[in-house]
Amino acid sequence: MADENNEECWQCRRWPVTARVTEKNIVGRGESVRPYVITQKCPAMADICKAIPVCPTGAIRYVADARERLGGRIVIEEALCNACGLCVTECCGQAIAWQEEKEEA
Repeated sequence: MADENNEECWQCRRWPVTARVTEKNIVGRGESVRPYVITQKCPAMADICKAIPVCPTGAIRYVADARERLGGRIVIEEALCNACGLCVTECCGQAIAWQEEKEEA
């Protein structure tokens, strides 16, 4: 349920995220947006990543990889992502951000 200003939904926080995504899609002149991981900011630790459990589609996961500096990385599977934005809101290190995609003409 949203507060009287509709600024923050205390139950799920989806209203402000949905509003921002809608605004980006409308104001963005037809450009769609997708979340992406900023690897330089991401601690890549599955046990502390708040974005993994809030993703409603399971698009965010931890991948173990010995070549990575911390032994793994957080990935967003585009095919599963519905661009709801919960990961952007919940990422504790601000390592997930919006990336605009230009539509092909």
